[in-house]
Amino acid sequence: MAENRDLVPLEQEITLCKQYLNIESLRMEDRLRVDWQVDELPNHALVPPLILQPLFENAVYHGIEPIAEGGEIVVIITHKANELHIKISNPYQANNSHHMGNKMALKNIKERLALHFDLEASIRHQTNNGQYTVTIRMPYEKP
Repeated sequence: MAENRDLVPLEQEITLCKQYLNIESLRMEDRLRVDWQVDELPNHALVPPLILQPLFENAVYHGIEPIAEGGEIVVIITHKANELHIKISNPYQANNSHHMGNKMALKNIKERLALHFDLEASIRHQTNNGQYTVTIRMPYEKP
């Protein structure tokens, strides 16, 4: 496992997330759908390790699991100028039976972004029209 102070290729992070989602798909079958909008992805971009996987855990646990018919996680990763933008959305039901969580994943990601990029990076989250969305903005780092 990479040191927390080292950056890793984005492609490696995405591979880890896809492995996690494949395992969850075995358990949830067709209730879990993922739309990867990453066609123009700069795979060689460097990101803090484990920056995405906790967001997918939250999306599955808080967003997909509580809904009988399941739902879709939408992932949009883009590269604009000298920035990398990552947006992950999942269904949100205010009255779901799952524990609301303590926002530790978001806090941890925010701290790691600050460690690596100081004020040049940000993480935001919002709930709107039955969707929970996390947006990460960080400098586009190359190897």
